[in-house]
Amino acid sequence: MAERERLSLVPDEIVIPVDRLTFLVPSRAFHIDGMVLRGGYVSVATEFALRLLRDAGELSPGELGTFLGFSELETRTLVQELIVDGYLEVDGDRVVLAQRGLQAFDHVTGELNLLNVEPFADNITLDLVSFAPIETSGRAWLPWLSEVDIQDRQRAAAAREEAAKGFRANFGEWRDRRFFGEGGSAVRLHTVTDVVPLARSTTPVTIPVTYSPSRGESVDPDFSALRDRGRRDARKELIECINDAIRRIVAPGDHVDGARFSSRWDGGALCGGSSASAANPLNWMQFAARVPPAPLPELLTPSLRLSGSAMSPSFLNSVSQFLGETGTEASDVPVIWVPAEHSAWGASSYLLDVTRQIKSGFAHESGLVLMPRSRRDEKSKGALIRSYGEGKNGRQQPLFDTCIALPPDSIPQSLELIVQPGAWAIVLVHIPGPNGGFPIPVGYATRNPNVVRSISDEIKEVVTELPEEAVVWMTRQEDAAVALDDLLRKMER
Repeated sequence: MAERERLSLVPDEIVIPVDRLTFLVPSRAFHIDGMVLRGGYVSVATEFALRLLRDAGELSPGELGTFLGFSELETRTLVQELIVDGYLEVDGDRVVLAQRGLQAFDHVTGELNLLNVEPFADNITLDLVSFAPIETSGRAWLPWLSEVDIQDRQRAAAAREEAAKGFRANFGEWRDRRFFGEGGSAVRLHTVTDVVPLARSTTPVTIPVTYSPSRGESVDPDFSALRDRGRRDARKELIECINDAIRRIVAPGDHVDGARFSSRWDGGALCGGSSASAANPLNWMQFAARVPPAPLPELLTPSLRLSGSAMSPSFLNSVSQFLGETGTEASDVPVIWVPAEHSAWGASSYLLDVTRQIKSGFAHESGLVLMPRSRRDEKSKGALIRSYGEGKNGRQQPLFDTCIALPPDSIPQSLELIVQPGAWAIVLVHIPGPNGGFPIPVGYATRNPNVVRSISDEIKEVVTELPEEAVVWMTRQEDAAVALDDLLRKMER
């Protein structure tokens, strides 16, 4: 059977961003002492030739070649190299050690010192999965992120031995950094004399998730930044570990309900061919990737077709350009963010930048309100506070100014809403992708006043019924009842 022709609505080279996920990788710093060789490589044949001539005094090239088991051509090449380098000189039909050759031997120990051997000492951080070097720049506290599981805990526990092996295997990476601009390619590892384990930590590693229409109908993590660094397969175990974690992420199963819910204001723009299905996420992403993006139904106008999470590259820039001055004119009205409920939402170090940009660009007066679907028990509230609030010890700068817990069944879990009442709204439905069900956010931004009012009213209807206990935290008011009343009043716009 012939392979079905692949639908491509964009140029073949287009790669469409879907998300950027950050994982906390267990890592450890090590102090490593050792010796390096500088000045090139000396072959065993060279060493034996010089030692033989030191002991014999003089030899013909044929006698030297016979001892080494070399052919006439190999012997002639070796002798010529040593003469050019100044270690041998010709005396008639014989070769003898030149002054440089004699000086290459230590006059006390008799050891051959052709190379410059020098000590080194350095601190290097290795991941505890592959034991390869890992970048540690930027030590921001990222409590909303998850740590990847170490599958080979026995190997991680043998830190000293594995670190020595890892350093030897990945010496080239360390050498290129340590001797950058100093002709480091000629430096080789001689010995590792000591390894001292230092502090343990976690290091954020960000992996893009993309869709390439020309390569197939799948959404895949892009490990090129890890795979192309250093020696081949240096981070194979780490890649496999993160890949397994990504494959376990699945979208909520209520995406059809999410599309139906949004049809209350968008006329079914996110539904598929019927109300019993949601839009095809792969086609939607291609339509959104066009320049300009494919238009949406007129009732949403002005609008912008979107795809990918708010953490994906250029998402916020595209939205900001579309909104123009609309958001800044309503800066006294808070931005309300109802997240999708799955483990990939916000699982990125870029969440910090995105929340800061939204606050400074659109809500510097009234702030950013998080409205997750959550139970109101102390355990659930504590998890939200640890991740997005002031932290367990109360010393953390909250990502969101206010957090209000919505009932778990109030809005479909696949639906994400970012709204500034009276100004603009972003609507995303997180639809399972092919080959595993990774969540693909597709939707739109709109400045249509009637649509924005309808979305705000849907959220307001839920908030109106909330008790004071639904306010998990607030930074701009001191009383939960006042915070709810103030929010409801501003949602009237």
